Amino acid sequence: MSFPIAVNLEWEELMSQSATQKLPLGTVGRMLDGRSARYAKNGATALRAGCVVQGVAPQAWSAGGTSGPLALESGTTQTSTWKTLQLETTFTTLIAKDYFKDGWLYVSSTGHVATCGQPLQIKSSKAHTASSTLLELTLMDGQHLIATLNTSDNSFGIMRNPYDSVIVVAQGAAPTAVVLGVPPMAITASYYFWVQTWGLAPVEASTALSAYGSGVVYSTDAANTGVDDMYASTGILGLDSIGTIVAGSVAGAYVMVDLKIAP
Repeated sequence: MSFPIAVNLEWEELMSQSATQKLPLGTVGRMLDGRSARYAKNGATALRAGCVVQGVAPQAWSAGGTSGPLALESGTTQTSTWKTLQLETTFTTLIAKDYFKDGWLYVSSTGHVATCGQPLQIKSSKAHTASSTLLELTLMDGQHLIATLNTSDNSFGIMRNPYDSVIVVAQGAAPTAVVLGVPPMAITASYYFWVQTWGLAPVEASTALSAYGSGVVYSTDAANTGVDDMYASTGILGLDSIGTIVAGSVAGAYVMVDLKIAP
């Protein structure tokens, strides 16, 4: 099945959610008024409208550290014809079936320049038990290696799709993964929805914000949630702006922001 690079998004679709997946995670939706959104799945906690959300925090999948490395099953050679890959692991975590669906796999070995990179999307993954030493992944249709690998090319990175199981940026803390956008409506736990990434959007404000044209960032004030004015607040230097103020707000209410996260 093929999908367009971006889909035309109507207001009714932006303001909707569903229990079943309708599009690949990360699909771009564009509206005629210039707003953009990405198709996402909520995590285990319901989301408020206008809260700032991030991807799920990366986990250490092996003894080598966060997101990798993993190794090919001993004695195997993988060429451009393979569709399923078995990776040896050292982690002892129970992983549900399709945990890595729509995620990414890449060759990260520092010693094999000709084979490094090769970003590939994951179509599905088998369940992994705590006692298993192998993680089995299937690639998206039509994707394949462009350079042959064997067990000497022994570093793979793996990551979940950043739009899978999104969470709200913790109150008073820096995000633990990439900031994605804001939901335009309240979202039920584990439901699929459109997270707005670009254009005009009402966003929770931590403090009174009225410096029109000023950039805003997610709040790092332990007493607040939402966004702060990056020029008027303290303790937020070095954080990336997620947009600019176009209509002000009193503390604790909503501020209209021209989001500039992902067009």
